[in-house]
Amino acid sequence: MVKTITDESSSDELSALNEINKKKNKLVHIAIEAVEIKNEQARQLGVKWVDTVQVGEVGFTQEGRVPATLPDIPAMFTVGEFARWTSLSADIKLLVAKGAARLLAKPKLIAKSETNASFTVGGEVPYAIMTQDGGVDIEWKEYGTRVNLVPTVLDNNQIGLSIFTEVSDLDYTHGVTISQIQLPAIITRKASSSVILRDGETLALAGLEKNFKEEITYGTPLLSDIPILGHLFSHKYFSDIKTTVVIFITPTIVKEGAPIEKTPY
Repeated sequence: MVKTITDESSSDELSALNEINKKKNKLVHIAIEAVEIKNEQARQLGVKWVDTVQVGEVGFTQEGRVPATLPDIPAMFTVGEFARWTSLSADIKLLVAKGAARLLAKPKLIAKSETNASFTVGGEVPYAIMTQDGGVDIEWKEYGTRVNLVPTVLDNNQIGLSIFTEVSDLDYTHGVTISQIQLPAIITRKASSSVILRDGETLALAGLEKNFKEEITYGTPLLSDIPILGHLFSHKYFSDIKTTVVIFITPTIVKEGAPIEKTPY
């Protein structure tokens, strides 16, 4: 008597491994929009900010499970509907045109699943560092907007994103003056999280705030424009301004043989 044994479990495991390899080889198109918005105008956008989304402390498994307790991370929301996102992007563009918002960066990246992608937009400035003997050394420091993220293609057209964001800006108020040359300080704001999104869904990460004073001039129309005498019909004051950096991230799985589609923003 001959008994034939079929190892179904090994076949299933091989099939699962092949599926995992396919996911690892998939490409993800990532559209990023970093905008600094005055807090008052940000509240007027009409977006409902929620306290939590699908967030994990570490990475993702290929089955789409988050191997960590889901913590509460405030000031995050997702925008999934195309029409709603189109309306929101139009509002943001209007704020930028009015000077109530500032576009920091707008890159588009292509990353392989489970592979790091990053971008930096900014520059370098001289930075004063105190030495042990009381002297001052000058070093060049980078500033600007930096985003590191790792996309992971999951089941059911979902994408896991591990995100680290850093926004730094020049601060002359707290800078130093050396040999009559003013050197700025650097304000740095950081945030990190892990999220799960649907293919093409948009995530907005906020909470990177900054406070500064803005000079505002009011004057009597026409009279305040008179040369030399115009200042008699106008006055200036400083207003405390608070801004929030909002980073919009839209990952899309690149279909095999298909061209990369433009994102709706």
